[in-house]
Amino acid sequence: MSTRFVNEPITLGNTTLPAGACVMILLAAAHHDPAAFENPETLDLDRTFGKRAFPFGGGRYVCLGMSLARIELEEALRAFFERYPRYQVDELAWLGLLVSHGPKKLVISATA
Repeated sequence: MSTRFVNEPITLGNTTLPAGACVMILLAAAHHDPAAFENPETLDLDRTFGKRAFPFGGGRYVCLGMSLARIELEEALRAFFERYPRYQVDELAWLGLLVSHGPKKLVISATA
């Protein structure tokens, strides 16, 4: 979760936010809009986002470590899938926290 302040009045849906209003952004909700993404709850490593990608922010709020994070994730996933081409998720439970999104428990069976 993050907060931002509105610089000038803006209308979102049926709500107008005045200049100076504080807005709370739920980052864990990014890319979960079924109107914008087909099967938003499915992990799709081939999904393309174009300019809609949100995980690393943008403008003056862009994450300086995003390039390193992308490289690390790509290498970690490549290594996993090369080592375990046949795997299955046996158990998955989500944290369910407002601020942090991720698995609470993830049990995978894999064969090399």
